[in-house]
Amino acid sequence: MKKIYTTLTGLLILILSLFGQTYLTPEAGYKTALFFPEYKSIGAFDICDTLLYLHDGDTIYQLDARTGLEIKKFGEPADYDAANYSSFLTIAPDGQSIWTGYTTNGNLDDRIYQIDVETGEWELQARFPGNFDLVFWRGSIVVSGLNSTTWGDPNGIYLLDTTGLDQHRLIIEVGGNSAGLALDTMNLYYGTSYSMDQNAIYRWGIRDLSVVVEDPGVAPLQISDGDKLTDLPAGAYDCELDERDNLVFTMNQFGGKMVLGMWNKSYSGGYDIDTLAVATGEWDWLGMIKSVGDFLNPEMGNRLITFSFGQPLVDLHTADYPVKQTGPLSVISGFENEEISAIDLTPYVTDPDDTTDFIFHVGAITDDSIAEFYIDGDSLKGTLKNYGRANVMIHAANGEHFVDIVTEVGVWPEISEEFMVSDFDDLTLAPESYWNGSDGTGSFVSGKAWYHNAYNPDWFSWSGWAYSNIADNKTPGWGNQYSAITGEGFNHSANYSVGYPYAASVIEISENKAHTVAGIFVTNSTFAALSMEQGDDFAKKFGGEEGLDPDYLQLNIRGYKEGTQTDTITFFLADFRYEHSFEDYISKTWQWVDLSSLGKVDSLEFSLESSDMGDWGMNTPGYFCMDNLYVVPDAAPYVANPMEDIHIVSDGSDTVINISTLFSDPDDDDDAIIKTVKSNHNESALEASVTGNDLTLRGKYQLVKSASDEVEVVLEGISGGLSVTDTFMVTVEYPTIIEGHNGFTMLVYPNPSSGKIVIESGTAELMDVSIYTLTGIMVYENLKVVSGQTIDFSYQPSGAYILRIRHSAGVVSKMIHKK
Repeated sequence: MKKIYTTLTGLLILILSLFGQTYLTPEAGYKTALFFPEYKSIGAFDICDTLLYLHDGDTIYQLDARTGLEIKKFGEPADYDAANYSSFLTIAPDGQSIWTGYTTNGNLDDRIYQIDVETGEWELQARFPGNFDLVFWRGSIVVSGLNSTTWGDPNGIYLLDTTGLDQHRLIIEVGGNSAGLALDTMNLYYGTSYSMDQNAIYRWGIRDLSVVVEDPGVAPLQISDGDKLTDLPAGAYDCELDERDNLVFTMNQFGGKMVLGMWNKSYSGGYDIDTLAVATGEWDWLGMIKSVGDFLNPEMGNRLITFSFGQPLVDLHTADYPVKQTGPLSVISGFENEEISAIDLTPYVTDPDDTTDFIFHVGAITDDSIAEFYIDGDSLKGTLKNYGRANVMIHAANGEHFVDIVTEVGVWPEISEEFMVSDFDDLTLAPESYWNGSDGTGSFVSGKAWYHNAYNPDWFSWSGWAYSNIADNKTPGWGNQYSAITGEGFNHSANYSVGYPYAASVIEISENKAHTVAGIFVTNSTFAALSMEQGDDFAKKFGGEEGLDPDYLQLNIRGYKEGTQTDTITFFLADFRYEHSFEDYISKTWQWVDLSSLGKVDSLEFSLESSDMGDWGMNTPGYFCMDNLYVVPDAAPYVANPMEDIHIVSDGSDTVINISTLFSDPDDDDDAIIKTVKSNHNESALEASVTGNDLTLRGKYQLVKSASDEVEVVLEGISGGLSVTDTFMVTVEYPTIIEGHNGFTMLVYPNPSSGKIVIESGTAELMDVSIYTLTGIMVYENLKVVSGQTIDFSYQPSGAYILRIRHSAGVVSKMIHKK
């Protein structure tokens, strides 16, 4: 084959996977590994710089040789209907075109095509029966093969005629079966493939080749015109020169060995070859071979690549490939105190050329209060502890090599309280769809929350809020702007919201009053997460190429009540500002954001800010996703200090009671509670009113009354539209009226009494007071009683007594009763 002058030496090792042993068993000092094992049906291949081209007979694939990423596919020639087989694939020296050959049963319609790499256009260049291999040599195209539909004809090496006449000129007669070519700037190499005769590798120099190539009249070169480098014990299939002119070959023997070998540069005249590896299967017939760099130099990327038909590519090398991570470990999420199901770690790592067992251990966790982990054999186990997020590192070692696998842990709080939840599952969506306001309604409501949306039909653009159930968390770019990086809503729900705060995304609480918002769950959108992770046409890769840039994406949440901002809470959706890059993260789990410190709010406003800014604002895609907004139900006021039953005297005076601590509100200011008299069951006996925090009671005086009335009074406290009541009894005691001369009156109360009475005269004059039994016996006397003084005869037995009062207006008497 043609020599690879541009090597991949120094590039990162290509993606390799190891499924037990490869089908190629290396000799001591060499190692083998499968090379892009997902492509198993290989007919031909070639490498050009960092691109790998594979032909599986139906399709030619262009892959990134460092990552395995599929770049292009070239299908089949549209004008070719015959059942055919791919024979070779060679990239032109300028890398702009692919040359590939096809053969058919009986060699009746064998063709060689050229494909433009840029346009994918196929062009038939020649018909060549039994074509086998093609190389470019000093401006000419050289092909090995039969050039005949008769199998018994000898094989040769030809100059390819691309004029359409197919007059391919034989330049070397080799005989036997067809085999592959190799060349450098001075020589052409070929390994013979005879069924019965001795096989060998030959080399023809530039002087002899130039003569026969440039002069059509010169007879073709013969085997004997070349230098025999070494005998071969079996027929060669292909040969190749690596970057340091190491000549390698594949050979196959029916019923014998299939060998990848190397000329050892001796000239003994015998088998001057070293075996590098042997195919282990009976039918593992080795095909073409390519080289990258100097395969004997144990640097990453240097290798030989070959394949067995029906098997994937395999590489042989002298370097010790490092342990590699085969894919990202899925994020770990769940509720507090939840046990983590065993996670088998073996699918996430590989050692491409060693089959020893991996040893795992938990390397680090950025916050050990979030979760604890341990290794059980090859599995990761543990317990989620407290809500929040952390990075966990798993150290995977195999021999002297190791790799650290890092993933994110997201722990959710157990929410057992009763909340009004806005979870978007009350909104109807078809599977894999979204609502972005294109219906012109301008908003949507979920639960008790009202989400504002602005849609511009002229530009088919929107801002504010949308809602979605898109599960695609793999596709980057603006076309996937409605998906969450989690691929689902919080706790595996379907629907979630997407915020695009072009200015700000606003949510209003739809009960026309303020509430405490306990919190929300947020995560990154796929658009933003993959942009931060990989970079794109507008935004940088977070951390930069070295991972050291202090990048971040910050979500700001502001609370408002009646237009006044209460507070702001910030949350980082991505943060690369840590001293150790292991701590950097782009959040890919639903994360709880506690909003209770905003206080009671009637609206929330969301905005984003990023470290990656340009002339027009943020370069980072300004999207995030939210689910499950928890609104705390407004708590009703309660009776904190119940009123006690009280007694008042209906004497025209006011009884004022401070009721500032009667009611309390768990989530509102107690001073804002409105207090009123909800009911007064006997307004003819009692006046009751509230002014501010003062309750005023006044008994109504009536001439004809019983000694007292008991009145039920109900007080009400109102806060935030919710109310509570407290009921107590007021005993209204009526005084006994004693009328003297000249219209002078005195009041005595209570009557009946427990033996203690009050006498009010309305003057400062001293009175002479005495009490008699009905039989005339004095049981009490006080000659100096002032108005309002209490008279105590409670030591006397119950019954009727005569009260006698001497005053300047005269002497008056009244019957009183002791209970």
